[in-house]
Amino acid sequence: MTSWPSALGALLGVLAAAPPAAPPATPERGAAAAPGLPPGVAWQWDKALEEHPPREVAAPDRSRLVFSARTRTSHIRRTGARGAIIWSHAIRGMQPLDAVLLLDGDTLFAALYRASVSGCRVIALDARSGALRWETELEGVGPVAHSAYRTLVQMRLDPAGLVIYGNEFKGRYIEVLRPTDGRLVGRRFLGR
Repeated sequence: MTSWPSALGALLGVLAAAPPAAPPATPERGAAAAPGLPPGVAWQWDKALEEHPPREVAAPDRSRLVFSARTRTSHIRRTGARGAIIWSHAIRGMQPLDAVLLLDGDTLFAALYRASVSGCRVIALDARSGALRWETELEGVGPVAHSAYRTLVQMRLDPAGLVIYGNEFKGRYIEVLRPTDGRLVGRRFLGR
């Protein structure tokens, strides 16, 4: 019978000799399932928006669409010209502490995120009623193994789709969604 110290030593020797496992391929790093970026989509970043992302947008009727972060339930609200609440949409799931809003006609797009977590969640709301049209989770650069992290998000509407730019501690990414249903059109991980 082999003693446990010698068996443990043999096991550690086998593990040390084994080649390291390759990290799993993630879509933003080129796995076959990830479509590339549509033509014409490239990295764009507005430094001026880093400290003051658009958490509020004006509608043509002088009403305002506003994101408000709360500990328990964050909301997006539409308020009238005099401040009265027209509708309020409660954000479900993990509570975002930040958001970027973009209004296009009767659709309000919101990229919801936490600065300490990779990726974001993008939702589309009916700007007239506050009804949820679709919701898509974006992975960003992938899982983060520590709490010292920073995520910033910007978004714009492009002929190729709704373009989300993520600038994270571990790298940058671009993800393009179809504005009508939130389906992924393309993505690319750009590194630092």
